[in-house]
Amino acid sequence: MFNTGSSKTRTFMFTVALTLALMVVSSITASAQGKPARIYIGGEFDVPVPDSCAFPINQHFNTNNEYILIFPGDHPLIVTGQAKATISNEITGKSLDLNISGPALITPSSTTTTVTLLGRSTLFVGNHGGMWLTSGPVVVLVDANNQIISYSMAAPDAALDLCQALA
Repeated sequence: MFNTGSSKTRTFMFTVALTLALMVVSSITASAQGKPARIYIGGEFDVPVPDSCAFPINQHFNTNNEYILIFPGDHPLIVTGQAKATISNEITGKSLDLNISGPALITPSSTTTTVTLLGRSTLFVGNHGGMWLTSGPVVVLVDANNQIISYSMAAPDAALDLCQALA
């Protein structure tokens, strides 16, 4: 998701940026009212993942009832809700059905964003190589260009190498 190599992925990232801009506006309104904004980000969609494995991968969200919660004040954004996806090797057609309902915490700063994956999530690390099914916590540091600077897994043996599983 953080890889911005292909035009499809850049379009997806533009959609994410637009969604984040709308969230900021909503959070200002919510802050004024003293309660969190709850923004639906779900629905079925595809996320192409061209550069994480030696072959192109697609992640299709079959069930996505996720929301982002934005709290007033200095609190991370929370992504929560049910998400189930099919991850496919675009060459062989081999696929896996995954429950990746998270949750995740997103903490933006002026220069970087920290994403903390809790529970089951997929992690695409194209600029570092690999795609993983994680069973959190995983802490990912992302720069202003949506490139992963670093990531760490508390329990690396709890992560499934999806490139290997789909080969």
